Amino acid sequence: MTIKKHVLGMAKSSLDLKGAKGPRLELDFLRLVYTVKHLRTEEVDAKGYLIVMTEKIRDRARSWIGKYEAENTIVIDIAPLSADERKALEAEKKGNADAINPGSPGDAVAVLGKQFGEDALRKLVTDQESRVQEIKDENKFPFGIRWDFYGQL
Repeated sequence: MTIKKHVLGMAKSSLDLKGAKGPRLELDFLRLVYTVKHLRTEEVDAKGYLIVMTEKIRDRARSWIGKYEAENTIVIDIAPLSADERKALEAEKKGNADAINPGSPGDAVAVLGKQFGEDALRKLVTDQESRVQEIKDENKFPFGIRWDFYGQL
């Protein structure tokens, strides 16, 4: 199969950018942009997709487009969560915050955040790139990065 386009995506489930979450988001943004730019040639295109959970986070990520000369490399959107999904995600995040306190009985988990983010990412990508074929073999992922979505056309 001749590759005509690489499609890469990441989903971030954070509801705020407190602590290390802002720098981690920026690093993931840069990974997407760098990889897209690196994969593009005269014969092969590439596009990155980033899904976040809030308008504030989307706006922050979009502010980096000019800073990092990322025009036409990345699409940034918000996961369309229902009110019930947002409440469930907020509860999961609160549980995770509680779990990191010493003596807490639980472990941090991100099942809902991962599911909501990756589902929204997959829908965005397939809406925009209707012929994309998702690649699940992580050995074929560019730069060995564990993308939340990787596909080819």
